[in-house]
Amino acid sequence: MKKKRKSLYVSMLARTVLPLLVFGLLVAAFCTTRIAAAIYIEVEDSLKTLGNTIIIMYDELYPGDYSMTEDGICLKGGHPMKGDYRIIDRLKEKLGIDITFFYGDTRIITTICDADGERIVGTKAGDRVIRDVLQENEAHFYFDIQISGNDYFAYYSPVFNGDGTAVGMIFIAKPFWEVRDTIYKTVFPILIFTLIFAGIIGTASIIYAKNMVKGFSKIDSFLYKVSQGDLTSTMDNVTLHRADEMGDMARHIVDMQRSFKILVEQDMLTGLANRRCGEHKLLQVQENAIKEKQPFAVAIGDIDYFKRVNDTYGHECGDRVLKNTADLLMEHMQDKGTVVRWGGEEFLLIFENMDVQRAAEELQALRKTIRDAGVRYKEADVRITMTFGVVNGSAEKVDNLIRIADDRLYFGKANGRDCVIKE
Repeated sequence: MKKKRKSLYVSMLARTVLPLLVFGLLVAAFCTTRIAAAIYIEVEDSLKTLGNTIIIMYDELYPGDYSMTEDGICLKGGHPMKGDYRIIDRLKEKLGIDITFFYGDTRIITTICDADGERIVGTKAGDRVIRDVLQENEAHFYFDIQISGNDYFAYYSPVFNGDGTAVGMIFIAKPFWEVRDTIYKTVFPILIFTLIFAGIIGTASIIYAKNMVKGFSKIDSFLYKVSQGDLTSTMDNVTLHRADEMGDMARHIVDMQRSFKILVEQDMLTGLANRRCGEHKLLQVQENAIKEKQPFAVAIGDIDYFKRVNDTYGHECGDRVLKNTADLLMEHMQDKGTVVRWGGEEFLLIFENMDVQRAAEELQALRKTIRDAGVRYKEADVRITMTFGVVNGSAEKVDNLIRIADDRLYFGKANGRDCVIKE
């Protein structure tokens, strides 16, 4: 059987397989170029997003400016950063990235280790990075950063204090070999299957080649959409369930998209959908409600006197109040709709298959639950209330619906708080 296959390959070489191989190589070159470009763009965008996210996370965890003590200990909002690797080690474990925080040009915390497994803290950034990032106060991407003998695809961004002074840098990077291997894993299946095409007779070879090109085109299209920020796009189902390298690659890419989606669309403190995701969800609900001729309602809720909680008990207590309130909102909204952290202590609630009257009744029950729940913080029993403004859903622009709900919310705020205003 093997001899027959070999003989078939030789006999078909001049008539079918060689032209098909040339075509396959052209397709491979095109797909490789597009996929490599998409991967570079995706890695670049993801590193930038992660860098900004980590800066925000540190600001949320340790509000305040960066400073350096006389003993050489870097502080963030009065909290020592040296040895605090919880955030960066977890991100490296989950996403395979390396992270370093510089105070000035000196590494303070990092996931990068030397040959002995010791973290390379206390070392300096390169002159080029210092000039581009610290002196120019601008973020930069690099394809050729070398640390401890390893090449990195890296993003550096300056870190600023509240007065706008650049006090350091955040470094987010993937080892360059990982990016390179991702491209190689994309290229190799194309070349392998191109050789397979050359061993198949006539029409079967052409059909198989077309199927392969179609599969990579689906992946390429998916990667392009993701690189443009569309995290709701879906991978072609046939490609996703392939039992080969292409299927593995498709599933890995979908997993990567899912990780980015969580970082981009989820509020880190409460676990709720963030504003960007909430706006998209509201548009979907409105579109479906109009199509199915079903009612919906939109509400804006705000924690009363939240600033007083922060001023009295501190921001840690405020964060706990926000998390506890989000949990109560999420639990109450199960099977009723969606809750979104709209910003600060404000929440957006989208009620599906409910008119404004029914939604107001649900909000009254929710308001009482929140008022009775309270939050235990140290020795204090912190009690909070919420005010809600709710509007009946319609085909009107969602910005107008939110504005009306917001106006009703602030009417409630101005007239006693701890209430639900529906008209």
